[in-house]
Amino acid sequence: MPLEYADPYRAFYMMRLQAMRFGSYPTEIQRSEDGTTTQQLTDGTTIQLTIDHDTMTWMLARFFHEQGKMIVLYQEHGTYDDSEYDEDTGEYIP
Repeated sequence: MPLEYADPYRAFYMMRLQAMRFGSYPTEIQRSEDGTTTQQLTDGTTIQLTIDHDTMTWMLARFFHEQGKMIVLYQEHGTYDDSEYDEDTGEYIP
């Protein structure tokens, strides 16, 4: 079931909620300077949000690793507009 949100942070949040609905809970979150946010879940999967500020695009994926291979369970791509975010807080302005 596609999430299809215009706001990448909302899509990330909704994917976490959907995972928790089925009994998988977030354990740790990591943010890198290149715009990638990664969160591990208790079922062994990972949710990753990658934002490219140069092209104004984002990619959200849920995946796991098995025998050295990355198995993608869900992937979504989108574009966003920086003008929709507050410069000071980074929060989405509807």
